[in-house]
Amino acid sequence: MVSTGIVTVVICYGFVPIVLVTMIGQTLIELKHGMYHASPSTKRYQKRAVTSLIFQGVVPGLIYVLPAFIEAGLYMQTISMGQENA
Repeated sequence: MVSTGIVTVVICYGFVPIVLVTMIGQTLIELKHGMYHASPSTKRYQKRAVTSLIFQGVVPGLIYVLPAFIEAGLYMQTISMGQENA
């Protein structure tokens, strides 16, 4: 049985990365469909901008996601050892 505390932590820590990934995906779609008549140099510049946006979204997202999984793993380990109140 999973406690409500761990579910709340996973949901709260997981919400921000999901929003970031969704926003980046929408930006990628918009840039790909809006570049039909752009010059090659503009397309290269936009690809670099998208790559930068992806890194700006992924790196902070990892800072939210990794601690949630680590905390969940530690909690499961203490439950399996019988130390729920530790």
